[in-house]
Amino acid sequence: MSAIITITNQKGGVGKTTTSSALMDGLRSRGARVLGVDLDPQGSLGFCLGLDIEHCATIYDALKGSAPIRDVIMHSECGDILPSNILLSAAELEFNRPGREFLLKNCLAEVEEDYDYIIIDTPPALNVLPCGTYTAVEGQECEVLRIVQAMFGSLTKVMSNFRPCQMNCCNDGETYKNLQEVQRLAGLPVTGILDRSTWAYMVQLYQALVTRS
Repeated sequence: MSAIITITNQKGGVGKTTTSSALMDGLRSRGARVLGVDLDPQGSLGFCLGLDIEHCATIYDALKGSAPIRDVIMHSECGDILPSNILLSAAELEFNRPGREFLLKNCLAEVEEDYDYIIIDTPPALNVLPCGTYTAVEGQECEVLRIVQAMFGSLTKVMSNFRPCQMNCCNDGETYKNLQEVQRLAGLPVTGILDRSTWAYMVQLYQALVTRS
């Protein structure tokens, strides 16, 4: 049985598609069998991975039963994909019967044994599409991606204690510890010491997190 990971946020432009494609590529590079599901009518996941999303069957066809899900799956360098396009925007009006939240779960049940991971990219909304993904992962161990929250908290503490003129030293043990945690979460060498490039990186990261929060 595959692990299903849903990337969701009701706000647009927060990196859902980027996170989804990066997870797909990273897991596939480790030898995992990966299926990406694009549930955003913008079709960004398939498009950014080089698929022609305008001239193919999509997840919309699978959900409404007009095409078998195995016929909809396409292949990319980051793994298999159930693509999407603008036609999926009709889902909110068309899928109006009781039990519509189970449509995606039932579709994926046909192929989940073929994959180790299923990564679902959702639209910036709280309608039937992302709600269907929550049903699809129900019963599994749900892991919320907490890394941004953890980094935000630690980075806030670092920024409140550091000044650019103190880039090469840290006398506060708590700040030193927070700095190491930020470096670990950001995938940087865990040194507890700030050089100019690391400081610039953290400032940019901090500003991006503040803007998106």
